[in-house]
Amino acid sequence: MSRNFGLDVIRVVSIWMMLVYHLGFKSRLLLPHGVGGYGVEFFFVLSGFLVGGLMFKSLFNELSFRSVVQFWTRRCFLMLTLYYFAVLTKFYFIGPDIGSNILYYLFFLQNHFYGIQFYGVTWSLVIEEWFYILAPMLVGITMWRTNSSIKAVFSIVLAVILLSIVARFFYAWDIGMVFSAINGNVPLRFDSLFWGVALALVKSKYADYLVQLSLIIGLTYLSAFVMYVMFERPMLILRDRLTNVKVSGKKYSL
Repeated sequence: MSRNFGLDVIRVVSIWMMLVYHLGFKSRLLLPHGVGGYGVEFFFVLSGFLVGGLMFKSLFNELSFRSVVQFWTRRCFLMLTLYYFAVLTKFYFIGPDIGSNILYYLFFLQNHFYGIQFYGVTWSLVIEEWFYILAPMLVGITMWRTNSSIKAVFSIVLAVILLSIVARFFYAWDIGMVFSAINGNVPLRFDSLFWGVALALVKSKYADYLVQLSLIIGLTYLSAFVMYVMFERPMLILRDRLTNVKVSGKKYSL
């Protein structure tokens, strides 16, 4: 299978962004998330696009529970093997004091019920794994109930994106935290992955239109991303003014 140059560019840029972040580079221009946070967002969109393409190919060929199981098997076997090997190796040789709490890591529940101090880098994998589990179920049920209606599938995907964004905003507003402080909250981070799924659906059914509209889609997504970066902090400052709550332990002025 031939490689996609555009997707390879996104991979390279995302990897470098995360490497720069973990090397300790910081810039006020990239607050509040930092360059690494944006690299993860790009990876989520890319993952949603690639996995979504495989998911739609499988479900459109055969809409059945068996096809969903086959999708899970193909996607998860190699990743889970490496994940469990790394977690159990760390548990037996480095951190056995975690005790029975290792079960949270075995069932991808550490983000919500225990914390990621034991193996911090697994936070993003938790989000990916729950996406692999829930996305084909959601899409498959929608296709089954609507006779594989493309409009219905597209609507449910967009609904997940919207709900995730709105829920994250109000969650951050309510508890007085910036969005970067809820990185590991699984349902509040599905928007990036499902943006990729939406693009995969368009590609699978309207490939010619996708090519024609690729520049418009790219500029629209870039514009939305820039607005997200620019307006997150001002909106939280507004909340600070309205509710007299400190944002990140400081007071800000407009």
